Amino acid sequence: MPSPITVNIKMPVYLIQYLENKYGPQPITFPRKDRFGNILPQLTRKPTVSENQFIVYGKHNLQVVLPFNAEKNVLYHNFIPEPAQALFESMIHKEFLTLFHSFMNEAFNCKVETTESVNVFIDIHQMDYSCFDMLIKERQRYMNGLRLNRWRQNKKRQLNDHIVRCATNVDT
Repeated sequence: MPSPITVNIKMPVYLIQYLENKYGPQPITFPRKDRFGNILPQLTRKPTVSENQFIVYGKHNLQVVLPFNAEKNVLYHNFIPEPAQALFESMIHKEFLTLFHSFMNEAFNCKVETTESVNVFIDIHQMDYSCFDMLIKERQRYMNGLRLNRWRQNKKRQLNDHIVRCATNVDT
């Protein structure tokens, strides 16, 4: 159940747009059994005197409603420090990349070009086209990683075959 307390989290614009498309407009309220909603109370703590808990990060600002928690009172534990914000951002980024690559793999299997499928992905998730280049480069990195992994597996197989052949020649 959400509380009346919201927190500001610094996050890239494309991830904010992704979350707004998935969970609705800001302030974002995560569903009760959602993993992001369950991790938020673990990231919060009481702000110290020198910390400002009401910082607004401009266009990089994501407002999230804190859920009620039995262990931590959200009236006092309503500050997310920068390392915890970075952890939360990395979790969302990993989910985003997983969704993106699964979509791109399906498009690749349907023989759709990369640029066209990235455009469709951006349209589906109502994101800004400024992230187009970033998504293209991410896809290229992913495909190069797959090729490199296949190459390594092939080299390992060749080495194992060579060792087996050498071992059998020595025994004869």
